[in-house]
Amino acid sequence: MTPLRRLLARLRGAVAAPPPRRVLYVHEDDMGDVELLPEAARAWCAEELRRIDAFAAAHEAPDGLGWTDIHVRPPAPARLGDLGLRAAAAAARLRRVAPAYDGVETGTYSDVEVAAGATAFGADGSGALVLHVDAAGALTGVDVVPQGGAGLGPLLDAVRDLAAPSRLVAVAWNRGALAALDDPGERAAFIRAIAG
Repeated sequence: MTPLRRLLARLRGAVAAPPPRRVLYVHEDDMGDVELLPEAARAWCAEELRRIDAFAAAHEAPDGLGWTDIHVRPPAPARLGDLGLRAAAAAARLRRVAPAYDGVETGTYSDVEVAAGATAFGADGSGALVLHVDAAGALTGVDVVPQGGAGLGPLLDAVRDLAAPSRLVAVAWNRGALAALDDPGERAAFIRAIAG
């Protein structure tokens, strides 16, 4: 091989394509539809799920294709951010059970944007958790992205254990499901409800 060919071969190797990025996309309508909250919000969540069902029934369109009004869910009276959890500790626990995504994107299919202050963990197609982090590194919220749900159990366990002794609940606003994370039966039923 001539020196020029050797140089060209080395240059081709040095300009190899960067490894592909693994980015989790969550449509803006789905972000926050399944979330983790402190147990102190459980009764409020159950009542809010009842209000949502009653509102939907009262405002169903006559043709059955949608609704005639919208219900805007108020913020829960107790939030994950109230527990003082650190995002770095949550990330360290989650890395033990699932890989981190390189980024989180949201928006609509035609207008995608980076989800500011969000990081995610999970295996492709088996469920993920999106951590919402403020500028000081505090964990302000956790969203659950079902994606089939097969890998959600260990992810939920990692966050549940981090929050101890506080108890956490998972609520799926879009499915009307609510479960205590420390109750194996409730948690399993919840994962089935959101994954289906």
